[in-house]
Amino acid sequence: MIYIGLPFFFWQEDESEHGLDVHVTEGFQKLDFHVYPLNAGDDAEEICSAYNWHTSFVDEEADMAPSEEFISEHVLWDDFRLLYISAAAATSDDEYTQFVCHTAEQAKESGLVVAAEVVDCDFDEDDPYPWRDKATVLWSRSEVLPSGGPACAVRLALGDGITVASQDRERSYEAQVVSECFIPAFLQGLLEGRDPFSIIESYVS
Repeated sequence: MIYIGLPFFFWQEDESEHGLDVHVTEGFQKLDFHVYPLNAGDDAEEICSAYNWHTSFVDEEADMAPSEEFISEHVLWDDFRLLYISAAAATSDDEYTQFVCHTAEQAKESGLVVAAEVVDCDFDEDDPYPWRDKATVLWSRSEVLPSGGPACAVRLALGDGITVASQDRERSYEAQVVSECFIPAFLQGLLEGRDPFSIIESYVS
């Protein structure tokens, strides 16, 4: 799976955010996903080796985000089925935001499932997750389902319980899960063609 999270540029100064990235990628790795970060920075090799991530899609010549030229030359979309965007991808850097939005659009057009964690904000403010309109799956650590665009097929809220909405159906489950373990398993189920409601029911039973 292709993974977009905290820019490696901010890796050392924002340990809480990169810690979340590490935990969720570990959840994917436990299910035998190979993690390919799409990121940039001259210390990327060291960061990736520490967490057993692949370095094929890391642009070491760029500071903040991989260049469009680098992505077109290196990223083989047909080899992947999932792009995962963590909440840590929301930074105040315009260049990085544009990169995430553009990449999410490319992935969607290439037939990948685009999954993203978001935090719903006051709509009087600029949305820090403008790529939500490109996402197939949206989830949040909240009691309230995240808002999504027309491409969004599944929305999840993980709070004191689990709420899921898909195809005009919505259901809540009185079960608490560890999101870093549950989300990879849930997405794996979707990639296998399973119904989102049955995935949750089998996971919490």
